[in-house]
Amino acid sequence: MFGGFRVFHGGSLLIMPIEIIVPRLGWSMEEGAFIAWHKNDGEFVHAGDALFSIEGDKAVQEIESIDSGILRIGADCPKPGGSIHVGDLLGHLVSAAESALKSSPAATTAPFRASPTSSAEPVAKTPPVTPPPPVGAISTPTKTPAISPRALRVAGELGVDWSTLASTGRGGRIRERDIRAAANSNRLRAPSAGHEFHRPLPIDGAQPKAVFFGELLMRLTTRQYERFVQARELEIRYTGAEANAAVSLANFGLDAYTVSAVPANDLGQACINYLRQHGVNADHISRCGTRLGTFYLETGSPPRPSKVIYDRAGSAFSELRPGQIDWQTVLAGKQWFHWSGTAPALSPTMPAVVAEACTVAKRLGLRVSCDLNYRSKLWSAQAARKTMTSLMHHVDVLIGNEEHIQLVLGIETKPSAKNASQADRCTQTADLLRTQFDFSDVAVTMRDSNDTTEHLWQCLLVNPQGAFVSRAYPVASVDRIGAGDAFSGALIYGMLVRMSGQEAIEFAAAAGCLKHSIHGDFNLVSRDEVLALTQGESGHRVQR
Repeated sequence: MFGGFRVFHGGSLLIMPIEIIVPRLGWSMEEGAFIAWHKNDGEFVHAGDALFSIEGDKAVQEIESIDSGILRIGADCPKPGGSIHVGDLLGHLVSAAESALKSSPAATTAPFRASPTSSAEPVAKTPPVTPPPPVGAISTPTKTPAISPRALRVAGELGVDWSTLASTGRGGRIRERDIRAAANSNRLRAPSAGHEFHRPLPIDGAQPKAVFFGELLMRLTTRQYERFVQARELEIRYTGAEANAAVSLANFGLDAYTVSAVPANDLGQACINYLRQHGVNADHISRCGTRLGTFYLETGSPPRPSKVIYDRAGSAFSELRPGQIDWQTVLAGKQWFHWSGTAPALSPTMPAVVAEACTVAKRLGLRVSCDLNYRSKLWSAQAARKTMTSLMHHVDVLIGNEEHIQLVLGIETKPSAKNASQADRCTQTADLLRTQFDFSDVAVTMRDSNDTTEHLWQCLLVNPQGAFVSRAYPVASVDRIGAGDAFSGALIYGMLVRMSGQEAIEFAAAAGCLKHSIHGDFNLVSRDEVLALTQGESGHRVQR
């Protein structure tokens, strides 16, 4: 939305005013109307304060400040109802020292058209008045780099001083890719001491919405730990890695949408009804094909492991083709898109469908997350690596465990780290992933187990602000299937509601821990129950 910079030159500091520019609304607005300032000229603004409101083609949005300083409103700033364009310069934020050096009129500038696509005559512009440098400073002229509104928002999120960056964009403009590359480099990252890492909610304060794309399945489970060869009845449930995560998000109170395909028969309808009863929006589930994917589960007990048999070939979902889903309609107005590695494993056409969805999601400004979810019964490690590696450039947030990261992406820790703790190894692996694939966040689930039902569960999140490790939970498992999906759903929730890195990983780890206590794939717990576990409530007492 706006950004300023301080340039060190020859040992002296040149202070430049922080520009306040018109952001892009919903990642689509090029022009709109100015509504009102929420601060007066000369008033001090704190980071996070409501600064002004503008109106796009669909909604009025309140813009928050991402920096602090004294507000200087431009003399040519549009009046309420006046026309604005993305990139217009509305005024500046200045420090107290800068404010003393110049009066309010001297700090103003006519609006600047960042993308002059309108047929109207361009507005005359006057360069901003730069205050005299401090005594002893060398007043060498400096050139303000151009930056896109989206890149500017990301720079504010990640704490990147973008004025020092070299651009790779057309015409010398700094792009989001430049910002994320800088965030991944320690030498260019701004100090983050005391900074909480949050993901923004929608600017207009609306309920965050997330979309989950993947196959829906019927799960048939033996009872009483029976073996397949002795079972005479099977329990029916409906599931899917992405749908499991969607149910978690819905349970926590946010809007979750599942995109999939099921046959137009009673089994397909039963699957849709099952999702809807848990609060997931099923409006974008296609009715096509003739088969609903199925998997059979034989629940083990130590030392006998559980066993899964898939029957997914030719399912309605696996037969989806590029162009069949209207992703523009599905993803419009949403903030998050999630998929997992089981989707592209199902057919030769599915990687192209996933890529199509991710491309639209990125164009619309959604965050994209992926759970690697490697399944050896669906494809080989070599096939998974070839396909998944080609899709990683779409992904912002990667989720996986140490084994899947090594098998699917080929990232292994250095030999010197083999004797390190699992958390230390996974932190090193996450750093390598963020460097190689430009992920903003990498989350890793860690288990220390010697049998089927009892193990230690702990999770890790690495982002530009550092590495965050959750507490370790001893877990006696009732049903561990779906625990990773519960973790993913809770992590997405934490990021959507602006939890800090530590808060998000603690919340997600606690949610995954609780899932082990619930039969079936869905994590049927509330936000308050998860928070209670993060705060040390063990659940040993009966709640009366």
